[in-house]
Amino acid sequence: MKAVIVTGASRGLGRAIALRFGSAGYSVAVNFRERIKEAEDVAGKIEKMGGRAVLTKADVRNIDDISGMIDLTISAFGRIDILINNAAINKDRLLISMDEDDWKHIIDTNLKGAFNCMRAAAGMMAKSGGGHIVNISSFAGLSGRRGQACYAASKAGLIGLSRSAAKELAGSNIMVNVVIPGFMQDGMGKDLSSDQKDIITKDNILGDPISAQGVADFIFHFTSSTGTTGQIFNLDNRVIF
Repeated sequence: MKAVIVTGASRGLGRAIALRFGSAGYSVAVNFRERIKEAEDVAGKIEKMGGRAVLTKADVRNIDDISGMIDLTISAFGRIDILINNAAINKDRLLISMDEDDWKHIIDTNLKGAFNCMRAAAGMMAKSGGGHIVNISSFAGLSGRRGQACYAASKAGLIGLSRSAAKELAGSNIMVNVVIPGFMQDGMGKDLSSDQKDIITKDNILGDPISAQGVADFIFHFTSSTGTTGQIFNLDNRVIF
């Protein structure tokens, strides 16, 4: 039975991804930082669907926490086949008023956190013959967004990190790709104002924002295949030039 780690799996997109893999019988390491009740609910649902689950409390900014998460996953499942770096935070603020502590917190979570997890998991994947790493970026990382300089920088950095890692890890049969989910009304998008939602929906050329379930389905299916690495899968239907 293959094993997957999903960071930030207690809610939103991470929850949808964890449940999608669990529904297919995967062993799922459900990572969370604070929301233990929500994480327990995800793990319980996975086990009811026939999968296996283990709760992994870890702050992705902390390398010791990540080492513990990897060790717990190996102890529970004996392997790591897929790592989904989904954990992320945001705090909208104009660049000139951005507090340095907020900047560091966002960069350390969204970019350094993914680096910590990739570095810790890659060695285990290499020993077992390969695997998939999926890093969740954002449309803001491609286009920028007013009030999100730090968030956009962290997500753009994740793209560069992923492409470099894809080149470095290809020899170990580890595929590294990026998914840009796009605006999701059932994800971070639920916290946007109605005006912001209207603008984003208007710019979506299909006029139909993707759901967290749709993103989870996409990730599940492409990690079930091999031969693709270093790519950016943009599921956002706002076209940029």
